[in-house]
Amino acid sequence: MAFTEKILTIIEDFDGNTQKFKEMLERFTQLVIHLIETAPSLYEEIADYNISYQFQITDMGLSHWFEIKEGQFTYGFGGRKDASITVMIPKDKFTKMLQRRVSGMDLYMRGEIKANGSLSNGFKLIKLLRSVYEYLNTLKTGARRRKLTH
Repeated sequence: MAFTEKILTIIEDFDGNTQKFKEMLERFTQLVIHLIETAPSLYEEIADYNISYQFQITDMGLSHWFEIKEGQFTYGFGGRKDASITVMIPKDKFTKMLQRRVSGMDLYMRGEIKANGSLSNGFKLIKLLRSVYEYLNTLKTGARRRKLTH
């Protein structure tokens, strides 16, 4: 299975019980980090970030964080008091956001998710996710074109 398809399949499979959701979230995080680290255009975007994000999946009692510091990623589960921004979001909204069925900014503006921390750091997250999805779409479109020409 192609790299892009792996990520998209994981996004579509964000469902199930807490353990399966946690496993899918970890796999998704690993694949996105790998993508960013190996795609020069994406890596350039985060090279100067010194930021940490925490997502609290409110209806599951699950916290997931990732940090970008000097171009390096770390991530984990559990609370993180020093997060640059913490997003509190129910599982269904988080899943829809990752599946691009709804914008994180729209959810925030409608009060369906809460965030604590710097708004500029929130915008960096939105920009990063948007860039990742645009890159994936480019890869996916290129793969379709190659199939049609061969």
